[in-house]
Amino acid sequence: MKLRIQNNRIRLRLTKSEIEQLGVNGRVACTTQIPTQPLTYSLNRSPENSVQFSDHQLRIDLVPSLIQRLTDTDEVGVEARVGELFVLVEKDFTCLKARPEELSGDYYPNPLEQRP
Repeated sequence: MKLRIQNNRIRLRLTKSEIEQLGVNGRVACTTQIPTQPLTYSLNRSPENSVQFSDHQLRIDLVPSLIQRLTDTDEVGVEARVGELFVLVEKDFTCLKARPEELSGDYYPNPLEQRP
């Protein structure tokens, strides 16, 4: 899962297996090993949309209807507003330019690759 933060916007991109895990377990999480403290971030199915940060953990909760749109449809992404914070969760596409760290095949086909 990729995390991008810019001002009051949080964007997550999930691979195929992460979308599947989210659909089955209602949760997907990653940890980045920062030298002084690890940072854990998670996306969770929850009764209400919320974003919390404490003890080096960023927890993003989305209502079941948004999670279901992401896991059970062809929709590319879902969005929510939590106070002043805008949250966008998207399916992660293969890059048009190959990157060694992204050769797992666990990405969604990039729609731009299919153009003539």
